[in-house]
Amino acid sequence: MRAAKYILLIIAVAAVWWFSSPAPPPISNSTPTLTLGGQEFLVEIADSPAEQIQGLSGRQSLCETCGMLFVFPEARVRSFWMKDMNFPLDIIFIRGGKITEVFADVPIPSGGNIRTVESTEPADQVLELNAGGAKKFGIEPGDPVELPGSESLLGR
Repeated sequence: MRAAKYILLIIAVAAVWWFSSPAPPPISNSTPTLTLGGQEFLVEIADSPAEQIQGLSGRQSLCETCGMLFVFPEARVRSFWMKDMNFPLDIIFIRGGKITEVFADVPIPSGGNIRTVESTEPADQVLELNAGGAKKFGIEPGDPVELPGSESLLGR
């Protein structure tokens, strides 16, 4: 009888812990929609140092029309790495609401080699998409980036 009470107590504690733990926020209708090359993308905004360091590291996938937009307070040369990435990316550098550079099909690390991608000119935003997205949707340098209601976010 005592063992049964102990087991029930453990189950109750586990249930309370399970249901009170916050789930990671899914990409939803409240996620900003960014328009690029005529295509809409649901983007997560990474505007704090902690969010920018974490980025997409450790994730298993990203939906075809999803991305992460890194927003910085000023334009400068930016360097991005693929640490702990599980899928390749297109890395798109942006300044003042226009694409400046596209690095396509940046591979995941292999054999301990972590690739770093650096912009050749200043950028105040960087967008990460699934590898092949830039080509598939015709995204090129010079294209405007639109994020309705976020003119200050895009440096305008």
